[in-house]
Amino acid sequence: MKHGEMSGVATATGMNSHFGKTAHLVEQARAVPHFRWAVPRIGNFLILVTIGWGLLIGLAAYALVSFVVASGVKFAVYPSFDHCAARQAHHLA
Repeated sequence: MKHGEMSGVATATGMNSHFGKTAHLVEQARAVPHFRWAVPRIGNFLILVTIGWGLLIGLAAYALVSFVVASGVKFAVYPSFDHCAARQAHHLA
């Protein structure tokens, strides 16, 4: 039909119409903001990096101590200043 007349009854308007209900659903389904998505991911990454560095440093320290013990290196323990001062005081007396 190219032209003519028609009559109708409006059953719903505004938010009660099909388009209004769709708009309401879109408003309720708000997307998660980027920072709310990114902050936990950055935090998890930093936690994993920290754990990795801790393991790396721990393994390096363990390897160093194992090497020193296996090579038989002896560490000299030097007396502290207090012990030296006490010995000097004893010799002077």
